[in-house]
Amino acid sequence: MKFNKKIILFFLCILLVLNSFTFSFALTPYNIDLPISSEAVYFVNRDTKTVVYDKNKDLKMPAASLVKMMTVILVLESRPEENVESLLNERLVAKQYIFDRLYKKNASVSNIKLDEVISVKDALYATMLSSASDAAMMLADFASKGEIDAFVEKMNQKAQEIGMENTHIVDPDGLDEKNESCAHDIYLLTEYCLKNPVFEEIATSGSYMMSQTNKHPEQRKIQHTNRMMSKYLGGQYFDERIRGIKTASFDGKKSLVSLAKDDEYEYILVTLGAPPGETNNAYKDASNLYKWAFKHLKFVTVGAPGTKTIPNNIKVKMGKDTDSIILTPKEQIVDLLPKYINPSTIFWDTSKLPTEINAPIAKGQVIGQVDLKLSDQIIKTVDVVAATDIELNILELFTNIVRDVILSWWFISLVIISTFIIVYRKITKRISEKNKVNNYSRMKNKNRYRRK
Repeated sequence: MKFNKKIILFFLCILLVLNSFTFSFALTPYNIDLPISSEAVYFVNRDTKTVVYDKNKDLKMPAASLVKMMTVILVLESRPEENVESLLNERLVAKQYIFDRLYKKNASVSNIKLDEVISVKDALYATMLSSASDAAMMLADFASKGEIDAFVEKMNQKAQEIGMENTHIVDPDGLDEKNESCAHDIYLLTEYCLKNPVFEEIATSGSYMMSQTNKHPEQRKIQHTNRMMSKYLGGQYFDERIRGIKTASFDGKKSLVSLAKDDEYEYILVTLGAPPGETNNAYKDASNLYKWAFKHLKFVTVGAPGTKTIPNNIKVKMGKDTDSIILTPKEQIVDLLPKYINPSTIFWDTSKLPTEINAPIAKGQVIGQVDLKLSDQIIKTVDVVAATDIELNILELFTNIVRDVILSWWFISLVIISTFIIVYRKITKRISEKNKVNNYSRMKNKNRYRRK
């Protein structure tokens, strides 16, 4: 007995120890079994907005140089779109305070020198490709006319507009460790930035030739820090489908925002906090996820109007010749699914639909929404409509109206009050008649008494 108690106590201790750890799991209906080392991941198919892989998407982490994406997009939006060419040709001057700020901070720079004059275009490319903090600060200084704090405030305002709820920005170049964001927010920022064609062109360029300046008499080539784009620098992680977009690092950990596409599919991948190692683990995670997606996922038609019927338990009231309804998708449903998945195995969860509905019902009328589930996770929510017209049964409608009237509180109250009035009148009439008879009898008796 004592031995059993010790065993129980031992296992309880183990459970308490295990409970003290916070375990994070990748949320995905695709059962991706890959050795992903990044602390947070958000992987999305751009064509369908399908989340392919999700790990700690809302975990706040140092944003580091990913902040520079916000700096670049705000500068591009500082002029009307039709004036973008004139904006790109404007000139910036490298001021002393920028170099004072970067001194001894081990920041990425593009070898810009004091008082060097460069174009906005060159500064944008240097910021995105070289992750140059000197260029980023020059852009912020230009856009805010030297009011860096005001520029940072605009950065945070834009983050809120985009929906980046877990993001706080402290500076334009991401050097302050208090800059923080999360994988989901960085994805939102990336999608927003890619709506700007100039941003996309810059962020997805593998290299760029910076113009000669007053401090650099020769052009100089800068290379994108995402080495996966380069056949010569990327090594085993080179992938011709990769397009940019931004790298970052903090405490030796690597983060990567990338875009990848082929003739059919396009993805955005955000990986944050890949641990240091002999190889770049951010590249390793990206390579594994992209290869898996391009190999295993395909677009599948899950259902189409008229060809897919959805079983349901909706009761149709007052329908002519029917008390049930045939449902079909409102639109053709195309989703991204593993190639081994049979569309017939997808579960159509109709629990959100109403339990009953009144006729008449028109063909194509939206009846409600249905969740499509794979591995017990919702992969899509779709509108469903009536597949056919259902006419109104006039007789049943009249019967229901009569029944509803009879059972209504006001009708019952009216009946009770009317009955009370009728009974009251009958009672008062009888009392009145009885009083008349009594009065007549008294008068008659009184007259007899007088005659005597």
